[in-house]
Formats: sequence, C-alpha cells, structure tokens
Amino acid sequence: MPGSAIIELFTEQEIACINAELGEETFQALMEEPVSAASPDFQFPFHCLSQEAAIGLTVNLLSGQAGGLTPESQSCLQGFYAEYGVEPDAEDLAAVIEYSLRLFLCLTDEEAEALEDPSDPTAGLPKPSELRCISEHIDIGNLATVIEAFLLSFGGELGGEPSQEMMEAMTGMMAAASACNLDLAGLGTPG
Repeated sequence: MPGSAIIELFTEQEIACINAELGEETFQALMEEPVSAASPDFQFPFHCLSQEAAIGLTVNLLSGQAGGLTPESQSCLQGFYAEYGVEPDAEDLAAVIEYSLRLFLCLTDEEAEALEDPSDPTAGLPKPSELRCISEHIDIGNLATVIEAFLLSFGGELGGEPSQEMMEAMTGMMAAASACNLDLAGLGTPG
C-alpha cells in the first residue's frame, strides 16, 4: 500500500506532524513508495498519531505484509494494540518476546508464518495454535521468561544459578509442552 493511500487515513494535524518529524524529502518519498519498501531501520513517528490512527495503520501494515488477515485477526489485533501499544520496549528482551507471543495469539498459523522474519530475535516462537494450547497451562509472561533465558544462554549472558522464578517457569513450560504434545527442541531459536 503506497504511503499516499495510508496518509489519507490521518487528520491534517497528524499529517503536519509526520511531515515535520520526517522532513519534506523523506515525507515525499513515503508518499510515493509502498510503506513496506521502507528500510528496516525506518522509524515511523507513531507519536504523531492518535491511538486509533496508530492502531489502524499498524493493522493495515500487518495485513499487507501477511497478504491479508481474517476479520477475527484484525479485531483481535485492534484490541491487542489498544491494550499493549503499537511498539514494545525494544530495550527489554523479555518484554519484546512477551509482546510478540501475545500478538501471535491474534493470528492464524498461516498469518504468523507469512509475517515471520528469520532475522528477528523472536523468530522460532511457537505457532499461534501451539501458543493457544500453551497459554491454557502457563502464563505467557512465564513463557517469555523461559524463552529469554534460553536465548541468553546461547549468548553466554546467563550466568550463575537459575532463580526460583526461572525454575518454576521452566517446570511450567515442560508441563505445558507435554500437555500440548510439543517438541521443545528449537523453541525460541531463530530461523
């Protein structure tokens, strides 16, 4: 979807703010190119938008990237973004993982697969259908803690004895995996 079609969804004040934040040259490039063509490090000024506009933009972008979303997924995502915002705290790996897990719960397996980026640290997360089963047995926040520890252990950043909280989360994850007939090999490992 070209930026010019997306901009039509915004108020004059939102457009003026976006233009001021991006600068005239970048703003004009955004108008002419599909938004999905923006470089990976492009930061859209979501703070210029009302919550409703930011959610609408984000759901539209995800739908475009996935090749379309079911009405149920779109509705779920609108509720998700209203509760959790359109951007996770990128400085907190556990928060990014939990955000991604909760977002995936809104998608079908096919939609999630279409959106998966193998270079993303959250690539390799369980499929939405698996997450729904897991979430019946373990809190999503605890699952995020387990995946974070798993990723950090690969980077050599996890040292010392695991905490009681971590041990409880691991035990819960093992029980959930067993109840859902999941193979934990590779859970949380990119690509």
